Amino acid sequence: MRAVANDTTHVWYACYGSNLRRDRFLAYIEGGPVPDGEGAQVGSVDPSPPRIDWPYLTGWDLQFAFHSARWGGGVAYLAQSNRATLPRDARDAVKRGTMCRLYLLSHDQFVDVLIQENDGDPKADPGLRETVSRFVTESRDTPADGRLLPDGVLATGWYRRLVSLGHRDEKPILTFTTERDVDFSAPSASYLKTIALGLLEAYPQLTTDELTDYLARCARSSPEALDAIVTDAVRTYLESSARRCAHLSESADRGGIGYGEHDGHQGRVGCFRVLATKLRHDTRREYIIQLPAGRMEALGLSKRELVAVAAWHHGVEYRVLATVLPSPGEVDDATRTIGEASSARRALADHEIALDQKLRVAIGARIGDWVALHKLTERRRGSALRWFIEGLIRTQPQMMRVHLATFDDMEIDLARLPRSTFDVIGSQPGSVIAVSSTRGRTHVRAAELTEDAMQVRRDQMKKESARYADARTLLELDRLRGGSQADLPPIFIDYDTRQELKIGPGQPVRAVRDALDVLLSRVYVLAFPVLLGLILAVLSFEHKGWTTTLVRLGAFGVMIFLTFVVVLWELRSRFKPR
Repeated sequence: MRAVANDTTHVWYACYGSNLRRDRFLAYIEGGPVPDGEGAQVGSVDPSPPRIDWPYLTGWDLQFAFHSARWGGGVAYLAQSNRATLPRDARDAVKRGTMCRLYLLSHDQFVDVLIQENDGDPKADPGLRETVSRFVTESRDTPADGRLLPDGVLATGWYRRLVSLGHRDEKPILTFTTERDVDFSAPSASYLKTIALGLLEAYPQLTTDELTDYLARCARSSPEALDAIVTDAVRTYLESSARRCAHLSESADRGGIGYGEHDGHQGRVGCFRVLATKLRHDTRREYIIQLPAGRMEALGLSKRELVAVAAWHHGVEYRVLATVLPSPGEVDDATRTIGEASSARRALADHEIALDQKLRVAIGARIGDWVALHKLTERRRGSALRWFIEGLIRTQPQMMRVHLATFDDMEIDLARLPRSTFDVIGSQPGSVIAVSSTRGRTHVRAAELTEDAMQVRRDQMKKESARYADARTLLELDRLRGGSQADLPPIFIDYDTRQELKIGPGQPVRAVRDALDVLLSRVYVLAFPVLLGLILAVLSFEHKGWTTTLVRLGAFGVMIFLTFVVVLWELRSRFKPR
């Protein structure tokens, strides 16, 4: 979503308690029963779910107070008297500050959530809703200590202090907490489990130990006392994430956007939790995934087989081709770890998959996210002849992001690539390249993508964000490890080419030089001297006889063979390392 200067229609709601769990928070928006809890919420006047949510850290400390009959213990609030320096990252927040989750809401939706959290009904009392709405409007840039609701408004509620935590994309980040610090009250196991589930959704890189330590600090407990709660939450999270992944994949199939026999896919073979690849130095010319060897055998996958990997963002499925290999045996991940970073090492579990960094960028998959794996029913390397020649002269793929073609390039089977991509794949402008998606493969002539053309596209993306959407935003690439928004190199292709590949803009594709075209271009150069040599050999036969002619033909054959070897060596070495 493109940032709007001084946006007065939307706010970021920063939650830190049970609303960290998305399914539970949606009850405040859509209405209905609360998952894994008693009672129901009336919902917002605007029931549309938030399209975007983000992890967010604050220096306010999380504490627990009051006694909730629903939860059977204390509930979360942000303590005003104890604020730490802003944590650097989620792991730093284990020791200080609070891990929040931001939901992008309309102004009216935030007002409705605030009313419901204070035991009010936004649909039953229009006057109350108008009063709270005016108060929120006046408090969008409230001081750091926040502002209290007017006297008599939601007087019995626990969360009457509205706090501004800053801005994101020029929209205010708002939350609410208690009027003042309250005596500590221990939370129940079910409440802590709900918070843990929400944190796993928003911060999948957290380890089990880090999650336990964070909750123990906030709940004034020992990690050992919370170990069973967190273990149960992790198990529930893994099971629900796998079910959600399978549901999204099946929904995509039914909706005609997934994988079917007619697309060259055999169908989904499983859903897996994402980790990073390890020890891949011998496979630098491929984009790989790693699975346990036993899991590969059970799924009927062979070493170096091409497969499709899929992830989902805002209802859109992103698919990428990858080469499957058995895992090297160990990954950097402890037995009790839900995320990636840990000093201990263990083997990949059957529900885990290791993906290259470029593959994770291609489909926007974070460490800890879930992806679907699909088996292909047909080879994606083209014809047998091309596959043989590719193996002979060697090719190096480049993963690229599809963009709409410029007007001048429409309907002429032309792709535009950055100059650096030609160096990577060992090709040059004007040559033919092979472009492959998970559903098709085609050959187009490649031209250089100039900086002027890229600037035109950047301007179009600003003016027509709906038509020229930025994949970096749609795939939330700054949520990937390292927080980098670097995307794949762009490839501009027209509608007809996208139809051949059966994909839309924003999808990743693999581009390689067309090995047959490269080889034939060298053969054409040699064709004239070869023909001239044969003519001279025939003429010499009339004057010199068979012996001399055969000697000359043999020498000429050796020369052609050596020339071919030199050409082959040159073609195999024309790569710039990725």
